[in-house]
Amino acid sequence: MKKGFTLLELLIVITILAILAGAMMPIFSTSRSTAESAKAKADLDAIKSSAIMLHYDASAWPVDANNGSCFITNDTGCVNSTAGGSWKGPYMASWEDDPWGQFYRVWNASGNNSLYAVSNGSNKVFDNCDPNNDTCILITANRTK
Repeated sequence: MKKGFTLLELLIVITILAILAGAMMPIFSTSRSTAESAKAKADLDAIKSSAIMLHYDASAWPVDANNGSCFITNDTGCVNSTAGGSWKGPYMASWEDDPWGQFYRVWNASGNNSLYAVSNGSNKVFDNCDPNNDTCILITANRTK
């Protein structure tokens, strides 16, 4: 008599493995979402630090930026400065997309004159820093310069 597994036994084992793998998928999905949010927050912290360094050098906050060019090169119009400061960057090596493939941006909330570093989040739509959809980090509140 030959020793080995029958086709039925192999199908049962494969089915059990498939059920276990399916049960683990939500756990892996949650971990990925948590990792994406953590990466976005770390990137936004780096943008905040760069904006603060730019402010110290140029004596003004960066204007709204969708592509981060003010942090990498001295583009004209990067800062609205009459205070005599100057751009001494680059303040960042590169400007990456967020984990969901959208540009990070610097946003001036004109209603309260505050500056934010923003990721649109997984829905890829800017919702004025709605904590349920966007990831936003306050750079400065009530900026006067």
